[in-house]
Amino acid sequence: MNYTGQLEYLTWDKDHWYLIWWVPHDKCSISNACGNFGSCNNNDRIACNCLPGFKPTNPENWNSGDFFSGCTRNSAPCGKSDTFLSLKMMKVSDPDQLFELKNETECRKYCLINCQCQAYSISNDLCEIWTEDLSDLQEEYANNGRNLSVRVAKSDIESSVRNCEPCGTNMIPYPLSTGPNCGDSMYFNFYCNTSSGQLSFKALNGTYRVASINASTQTFVIQVKYGRYDRNLRGMLKLNESLPFNRTKWSADDSSNYSSEVKDEVEISWNPPQEPTCTSFKDCKDWPNSKCNVARDGKRMCLCNQDFRWNGSTLNCTRESDLPRGLQELPKRKKRFPLSVVVPLISVFAITCTITCVYVWRRKMAQEEENRRSDQRNRVLRTLDTEKHVKDMIDSGEFREEGEKGIDLDELRETEIALSQCFTYGPVDEMSFYKSCLEDSNFWVRENGDFFRILALTNATLFNNE
Repeated sequence: MNYTGQLEYLTWDKDHWYLIWWVPHDKCSISNACGNFGSCNNNDRIACNCLPGFKPTNPENWNSGDFFSGCTRNSAPCGKSDTFLSLKMMKVSDPDQLFELKNETECRKYCLINCQCQAYSISNDLCEIWTEDLSDLQEEYANNGRNLSVRVAKSDIESSVRNCEPCGTNMIPYPLSTGPNCGDSMYFNFYCNTSSGQLSFKALNGTYRVASINASTQTFVIQVKYGRYDRNLRGMLKLNESLPFNRTKWSADDSSNYSSEVKDEVEISWNPPQEPTCTSFKDCKDWPNSKCNVARDGKRMCLCNQDFRWNGSTLNCTRESDLPRGLQELPKRKKRFPLSVVVPLISVFAITCTITCVYVWRRKMAQEEENRRSDQRNRVLRTLDTEKHVKDMIDSGEFREEGEKGIDLDELRETEIALSQCFTYGPVDEMSFYKSCLEDSNFWVRENGDFFRILALTNATLFNNE
C-alpha cells in the first residue's frame, strides 16, 4: 500500500520494480467517492461536483476536499414545476424498480406522479426507476454509461428564461451562452456536446474542456492539454481581447503519474454584463424595476427605471441608495438615441457649418480686396498732390546724372499728355482699358529705365486728377 492508500501489486525484474495491478485505479473507483447526488469525474483535478439543483450537505467538509457527505436538493421534490435534468454517459447505482413501458414519455410520466421517484432511465425497452438517493455517480463513463434523467425543481436550474440549459453536470449561469437563444450574445463562446454532456470553451487558438463554473465569483476553469515534454507550450492560450474574458490564474499540472499528457488548469473570469437585450416588455420580467426601451446604439434593452442603476455583478436593477459607494459615484446612464436620428442631425450641422464658413471667407476676401484698393489709392494720393509738382521735379534735374544723356523734356511732356488722355475715358476702376492705353503711350519711358519713377509719378498725378 502506498502513501495515498492505494493497494499495489509490483513484480521485480532484474533491477527494477514493475507495477502490475493497483486499486483503486483512479479517484472515481472508490465506492460512492462523491457521496449521494455527487458526481465524480476523473478528468477534473477536483473530481467531485454536486449535480445542478443540488448543494453540498456539509459545505465545510466539501470545500476541504472531503466529499463523502455528498449533496442535497435545493428544493423539496414533488413540486408542480418539477422537470428533469438530462445527463449523458453516466455511471450510477442499480435501479430500484423496472417496468416494461412502451416509450420514454410513459416512463417520464410515471416518475412525475410518483413523489418518491428520484430519476429514471430507458434501457432495452425497460423503464428504470430510482426511488432512493442516487449514489456512485460518475460522468463521462464510456463503459456502458446510462442516459439518466434526474428529477429537479425547474426553478433550481433556470434562474431566468435567459439562462441556457445545463450541459451535463455544468450549470450555465447568465450571461454565459451556449447558443443564440440564451445568455448574452457577447458571451457566446461555449459549446455543449449533447451526446457526452461535455462543455467546451472556444478561444482564438482552440477549444478547451470546461472543468467547472463558479457563478458567485464569475469565473470558470478550463483544461489546457499538451505533451509532458512540451513545456514550451505552457501559457500559449490566446483569448480574444475584444470579448469580456480575462485569464486570472494558471495552475500547472505537476502530478507525478505516468501519463504522457499534461493537463494544466486555467481560471478565466468574465466581466459583468450590460443590461439584457429585449424585444418586448415580457423579456424584462426576470429583471424587476426595468422596462424594454431603445438604447443609444439603437438596440432595445431592459433599462432600469428612475432611481435605479444596473448592477452587472448581481444581475439586477438596484436602488441607487443601496449601491456600494463606488457605483453610486458613477455617472448615470444617459438616454440613448438611435443612429437613424443622430446621423441626420450631425449631417445637417456639418452642412450648416460649411456654408457659414464659406460665406464668412468670401466676405473677408472681398473686404481685404476693398482695403487693398483703398490703401493703394491713399498711398498714391499722398505721394503727389498736383501735376505741377511732377513738372517741378522733372525741371529740378533730380533724375539727371553726370555722364548720362539728359532727358528730352519735350518728349516727356508728350508722353505725359498721352497718359492724361488715357484717364479721360472713364472712371479709374476700368483698369483693363487704362493698361492698354498706358502701354501705347509710355513706350519712350520704357526704353529709358531711369524714368520708371517718372511714369509712376505721372500715374499718381493722373489719379489725382480724377
